Order: sequence, then structure tokens, then C-alpha cells
Amino acid sequence: MRRGGKFTLASTALVMAASLSSATANEAGCRVQSDLTTFILETENFLDYLDSGEDRQAVRILERRLEDRSTSSLPQHLMSFGLDSFAGKTDALIRQQKTLMLFYRQSGRQSVAGTKRVRRARDQMRVVRKFVNTVPCSSSATHSAAGEGFSSTVRSFVEESAVHLIVAMAVLGGIAVGLFGWFSQIGQRRTKRHSCMIPCSLKIDDVMHPAMITNISRSGAKLNIDEQFERGKPLVVNFLGECADGRIIRHKNGQLAVNFDVLLHSETLDKALEGVTAASLTRSIPVENR
Repeated sequence: MRRGGKFTLASTALVMAASLSSATANEAGCRVQSDLTTFILETENFLDYLDSGEDRQAVRILERRLEDRSTSSLPQHLMSFGLDSFAGKTDALIRQQKTLMLFYRQSGRQSVAGTKRVRRARDQMRVVRKFVNTVPCSSSATHSAAGEGFSSTVRSFVEESAVHLIVAMAVLGGIAVGLFGWFSQIGQRRTKRHSCMIPCSLKIDDVMHPAMITNISRSGAKLNIDEQFERGKPLVVNFLGECADGRIIRHKNGQLAVNFDVLLHSETLDKALEGVTAASLTRSIPVENR
């Protein structure tokens, strides 16, 4: 009995370690995809400003993005996924934007607007945008028959492995009750929150900030954004043609936690989850100013 319990524990530990490794790799891919999508959106806003003169804030936002290490390391990350050609295209776009930004700072907007530099940068941006969905990132918000079946299989397998682990720990240490309560809390949270990759914008103090929703529920959301904001700051989250008033409750390591003032309608949440696919990340989401 003791030998069988040890074998079950070891097997379960190996399975969970493999699952954790796979989840970590997927998280890295989703992070790169998020950084790419944000960089493309901010690049487009900057190019639009050069042509129209509207929203000068786009200059400062892109300038900070180009100085950020997460942007300069994008080509290396893409190469680690075996996407060498895409890495080269992304590196070319980053270099173009740095050169264009320098030219803008030296000569002014009117000297840059409508030039070949701007047209080439816009063409390169479109090329990079076409390849964004080749970055490995499996989102639970992507609904398909195959994906739903795979997610269900993985979920069932993990749950079964968790049960085996609890039984084995009960045999060895008699602490199954505490672990069961812990797993129950995790299970309850998972039923409320949904992982996703939804491009959005935040309206804070009448200034728009691009971001990426990575986790959403009817009561709040978690977003990736590099800029720092104070706890308790009111904001408006714009996504997929919807908007929600809320307040910042935490900001740590580039992740912003937001509570909505009013629960999202179930239809709104379903629309967000069903409307997000890998292809939707390859185009900009229109922002509705309130």
C-alpha cells in the first residue's frame, strides 16, 4: 500500500511538472504576442499622428515603448520559438521606428509627414501584423470544437491527477483535508475568471493608454500594461466596442488588477470571450471615447 502510494505521488508529480512546463512556455508565448500587439498598435498611432497631427500623446507612448527592454528583446524571443523570419521583420520595424522617431525629433512632424519613411514604416507594420498569430499562445477564450475538447480533456486529467495527489498525501501525511480545501478554492476561482488575450485601452485622467486584458470576469479584469498608476485610481476600460467603469486595486510587475463598478452583463462577457480569436489580435480594436 505504501509503495503504491509513493508511486502514485511520483507519477502525479511528474505529470504536474510537465503540465507546469507547458503552461510556462504558453505563458511566455502569450506575453510576447501581447507585447507585439501593443507595439504594433502604438506604432500605428504614432504614424497616424505624423500624417494627421492629432493625438500628440502617441509620440511619448511609442518613445517609451522603444526604450523598453521588452520591445528590444522581441526578435530574440521570436527566434527562441523558431520564428527566425518573423524575428527579422520585427527587428526591421523596431529599427525603422527608432530612426523615424529620431528624424521627427530633429526635423518636426511636418518634415516627416507623407514621406517615404512613413510609407515604408506603415508597410513594414502591416507585414509584422500578419504574422502575430504565428506566435504560440493558446487562449482559453478561443472557442472551437477541437479546442473545447482539448481543454476539457486537460482539465479532467489535471483534476484526476489532483485527486490522486490528495489520496497519496493522505496516506503519507494525513493532510488531505487541508489540500482539498485549497484545491476547492482554486476550482471556485477558475469558474469565475476566464483567461484571454483582448487588446483594449484604458481612459485615465482623459488620456488613453493601450493595454491587453489577460484575465476577465463579470466583476473585474487583469491587464498587462507597462505604465504605473496609483491604487484606487478611477478608469474606463474600452474593449471590443464595450466599455466598463472601474477602479485600480493593484499594480505589480506590469500587471494591473481592476474592479468594475458594476458587474458586466453576462451577454457582454460572452461576447468578449466568444469574439476573441488569434486572428483578432492581428488588427487594431477601435476605441470609443467616452
